[in-house]
Amino acid sequence: MALREERMHRYPLFALKCLFFGFFLFTQLCMLYLIARPIYEPKWFLRPEKQSADLIDFYHYYESGQFALSKELAPRAYDPQAQLDWTNNLIKPYHTDDLFYNNQVPFMFPMMIPIGLMSYNWAYVSWCTFSFIFCIIVLYRFCRDFRKMQAKESAYMIMGILSSLPAYLSIWHGQLDYFILGLICLYLWWAIERKDIGAGIMLALTTLKFNYSLMLLIPVLFEKRWKLFLSFVATGLVLMVWASFFIGWHSIFSYPAAVLSNDAKKEDPSAHFYLMVGLRGLLTHFFPADVNLHIALVAEIVSLVFVSWIWYRTVRVPQANSEQCKNWAYCITIITSLLVSPHTHMYDCLFLAICPLLTVTLPLTGESIQKDRLWILTWLCFPIVSWLANFFLPHDLTAIVLTALMTLLFVAGMRKWRQFRN
Repeated sequence: MALREERMHRYPLFALKCLFFGFFLFTQLCMLYLIARPIYEPKWFLRPEKQSADLIDFYHYYESGQFALSKELAPRAYDPQAQLDWTNNLIKPYHTDDLFYNNQVPFMFPMMIPIGLMSYNWAYVSWCTFSFIFCIIVLYRFCRDFRKMQAKESAYMIMGILSSLPAYLSIWHGQLDYFILGLICLYLWWAIERKDIGAGIMLALTTLKFNYSLMLLIPVLFEKRWKLFLSFVATGLVLMVWASFFIGWHSIFSYPAAVLSNDAKKEDPSAHFYLMVGLRGLLTHFFPADVNLHIALVAEIVSLVFVSWIWYRTVRVPQANSEQCKNWAYCITIITSLLVSPHTHMYDCLFLAICPLLTVTLPLTGESIQKDRLWILTWLCFPIVSWLANFFLPHDLTAIVLTALMTLLFVAGMRKWRQFRN
């Protein structure tokens, strides 16, 4: 009788594991297809039926590398006409008059020289493979060495992260998110362990998407980590000097104007504001691009004040709760930056992976789920809900679903932070 009861308890668990591994295998096969397709179909981005090309975000990184390699194009890094001419050369025999504007940070140009030396298809394959492997190695070491998880639990954690829709979309677009997720994990790991120089270097490199780096700088200031701050500033200056050797100081100084002017253009085909996650995406349904940009910028300033208040209270928490309270404060910082940033796409939600990495301990038990019910259940539902939304809803509604999930995580995170703050 006891043996039968034990088997009845084991079968549902075995079925759940099979579903989990099956779902994980499906998502990884989808990603493998994306990476492998350019190998046997080098012009996979061309659309003969439309007489045009589908240019993904990776196109900007490849363009940056090629511009840096050209003495003629490098000084015109942010020149729209130079970018359009280069684009039409890439997509021959087709032609476009719609500019997919490249407004990447200045040091992106020399950083992408290695992939600029390759053909477009092999550059995409190499970049996706490198960033994916780099991220997996960092996540695994983070789980094993920092969180002290066992190998099996570390693998489960990483598999859950890789099963989400943002993980797939990051490969689809050849995005920076895997690379930056690895950098943020290294920054947090070294910052918490007070390895300030390395942490400052990692934080400076995350300015590849500076709209998120700004939030991560707040705890540095409130904890008075001046060595880390100086390392961040020094690395940033070195990166800008490095960029100046290729694209010139005039391009660097014109960068802010290039970003703001391009971000307010509703007709820009590279923007897709209605597909953005968070406040900006919601505003797009009600206001023109230039108006919702200004609202989003005001909201960003308000959120900086809010996160500053979070860290002002966090650094005053008694030592007994200090470590856990800081981990929850980091989670609130990440979630807030994604919700309020003027430029958050669905693939950027991959950065949410930092939150369970900092706060969730495996294996899960009934007691741990009960204690953090909303937080844990939202994370468990996130991969499958994000994929279901992608399959059955229009893309703009999928973005709203991801916004709703992030809002739930924000509420749950605030509840836990207040618990440890008190």
